[in-house]
Amino acid sequence: MAAISMFSMSNPLSFCWANELWGYALLGVATWLMAGYYQHTSNFIRWLLISNGVVSIGSALWTIIDVDWVMKPVGLVAYFVWNVLMIVMMISIYLFSKKQYD
Repeated sequence: MAAISMFSMSNPLSFCWANELWGYALLGVATWLMAGYYQHTSNFIRWLLISNGVVSIGSALWTIIDVDWVMKPVGLVAYFVWNVLMIVMMISIYLFSKKQYD
């Protein structure tokens, strides 16, 4: 049973949580680096990409301080806000790209 808990998302100490948060931190670094592409064309998308980088890296770093935060109300709110940020960011990039190539 202990082996299952090491891979369960219901356990904030599991490998899966560490994998997810550090993976999203790397995604945040990637989006932050991508923000430069939109520097002269879309400040809105640029700031969304930078915001995602800050939030993603901050979440991973906060996990070092308090590993249980992902299961607390603040963690659930942060997860919801991050998902909304990602949706707005992806839709904005899609619409911007579509406008560029129409």
